[in-house]
Amino acid sequence: MLFDKYIHYHAVESKLYSVDINKSATDYARTFIGPKTALTSDDSVKYLAKLTADFLANGRTADLVYLDAYDLDWHYWYPSAAHHLMELCSVVAYFKKRYSGRKSMTVRFQLTSYAENNNAINFISPPIIGGKGRMVAEFAARVGAKVEFSEYQAGWSGF
Repeated sequence: MLFDKYIHYHAVESKLYSVDINKSATDYARTFIGPKTALTSDDSVKYLAKLTADFLANGRTADLVYLDAYDLDWHYWYPSAAHHLMELCSVVAYFKKRYSGRKSMTVRFQLTSYAENNNAINFISPPIIGGKGRMVAEFAARVGAKVEFSEYQAGWSGF
């Protein structure tokens, strides 16, 4: 709703693309979104890969990619973190093409946990970004993306 209202009032030629795998959630959201929002029920990784290919093929641009979900299980964080990493991988080609030589920003939803101690996965450095963003943070560190902020949400530039 926040991004839908923003583009409705502030950005004349903007369009918002949103996806959720839960059809009842998208059906409900359709009752209060505006005409500039394209809402789709689908797997987000598949959808984002198609959307990225379409944007690249047609020279379309995006100013912000916001990846968000609510399905984190703190006791078994891996499925949610892996899914978020797949979402990022689905759009990373867009950043490489669109922003070569320019600063780009990806905002990544995550919950931060400084007390996590899980030795099941070897990280190149102790993760300070936990939960869903944990694997994205590891990927960002390996490719040299810069952490712009990290609290309840994290944002990187330079993918």
